[in-house]
Amino acid sequence: MSHYSLFGRYGQTAGRERRAAAAAVLAGFGAFAGLVPAQTAQASEWYWPLVFHPASEIYGSTPAGQARELRFTLVNSGPTFASMLTFTITGSGASGFTLSRNRCEAVSLPPGGSCSGAVRFLPDQAAQYRAALTARGRSLIGLGKITATLPLSGTGTEPVSRLVFNPATYDYGEVPAGENATEMFTLSNDGTAAADAITITTTGDTAAFPTTADTCNGQDLARGQHCTLTVEFQPVAATGYAVQVDAATTAYHAALPLTGTGTAAQAQSVLAGGNHNCAVKTDRTLWCWGNNFSGQLGNGTTTNSSVPVQVSGHATDWATVSPGGDGTCAVKTDHTVWCWGLNYAGQLGNGTTTNSSVPVQVSGHATDWATVTSGQDYTCAEKTDGTVWCWGVNGSGQLGDGTTTDRPVPVQVSGHATDWATVTASWAHTCAEKTNHTLWCWGDNGFGQLGDGTKTNRPVPVQVSGHTTDWATVSDGLGHTCAEKTDRTVWCWGWNIDGQLGDGTTTDSLVPVRVSGM
Repeated sequence: MSHYSLFGRYGQTAGRERRAAAAAVLAGFGAFAGLVPAQTAQASEWYWPLVFHPASEIYGSTPAGQARELRFTLVNSGPTFASMLTFTITGSGASGFTLSRNRCEAVSLPPGGSCSGAVRFLPDQAAQYRAALTARGRSLIGLGKITATLPLSGTGTEPVSRLVFNPATYDYGEVPAGENATEMFTLSNDGTAAADAITITTTGDTAAFPTTADTCNGQDLARGQHCTLTVEFQPVAATGYAVQVDAATTAYHAALPLTGTGTAAQAQSVLAGGNHNCAVKTDRTLWCWGNNFSGQLGNGTTTNSSVPVQVSGHATDWATVSPGGDGTCAVKTDHTVWCWGLNYAGQLGNGTTTNSSVPVQVSGHATDWATVTSGQDYTCAEKTDGTVWCWGVNGSGQLGDGTTTDRPVPVQVSGHATDWATVTASWAHTCAEKTNHTLWCWGDNGFGQLGDGTKTNRPVPVQVSGHTTDWATVSDGLGHTCAEKTDRTVWCWGWNIDGQLGDGTTTDSLVPVRVSGM
């Protein structure tokens, strides 16, 4: 007799009698001996050994609004297929549990087979949660339902805010003193509650790590929101630096450690004088080297130096420098002008004719100087109001004040114009460009270096021949001048004994000639 015909015959028996009869028959077969409990023959449902692993899920304490997930495995330990599996979560705390991943839904498990899933615990308040996950299936041989139950429990706690910096730590690496490096950091609330009234503080080498932009301090961050901080690293010396940025609320805190290494400052600008050179470094220190007969290196001595020496005072606020013949002048970041070196004709501009081997401030102690340019034995400078002033030797009218009288203090260039853009001094003549791109020169004109078509010295500014309005930059040489126009062409005039005008000849020119090929 086949199993099919056996169960087909008993299929004529209804309900409880059919299941009881089937149980009695199965119990008689050696292959099923001991597998069917005797009491199930009279039960309303047939319970087969479908088993959850682990036997229960305990989630512990979880802040309200924060999820925690645990996996389970469902094993069919019975002798027949468990088909069409379904799952329900019931109990007083069922609202806190959901099936997040379930590979068992609607499948059929063969004897010894297994499948897996996961239940997510997401409490919405501080409370105890208890529920049960029930799996139900049917036997393929029609002998009833198959069930298994997985107890679930967890405790919801008060919600929390969780502040997190990204990146969590940062090293700026090596940065030359006087330069800077910038990085932006994100502060996020990854918790389950709002973070109120965030306070940002720093400890450590705070001067080297200024915050240049901040959308966090004093702000509230809701769950999932973020703000940003931008912090610069500004080393002033060759050494290591460290700081900690702290973000805090009344109850919560995040720390951001920052480090960086300052290296030796690099030259920012270098200029050459008659027999000495000077450079401003990125840390705003000033260094000079070369001939020092008149104290033009500014280090308090008159000893020549073949290596850079720092200008006396070790100031860190130098902006620009201009070495001349035997003297030097420089502008500080506060727009004051200082000079040192040779001073027989007042070229230091401090009202005396005494040499100085250390910087002295130009007379008037003005704080509106923009640029300075040193010639052989005189100096000119532009103020922020567009006026130009000169002092020192004036034998050829190079100061431009309408005289040939030396001046130990600044005098304004004739005309009192307020539209000068740039000025440059050389051996004994001066040229300057106005904001309307016209070009003017004054002083010595023995070789036609003023470009006005003559060789006559001029103690006041005269416009360069052609009266064009397209000059961009100008630079003076010993007895010649060159300038660039806005169309990028280059023009020179004056002394040309060595071909310094670049026009393919060695003939002096009293007016601008275009440099060949440029």
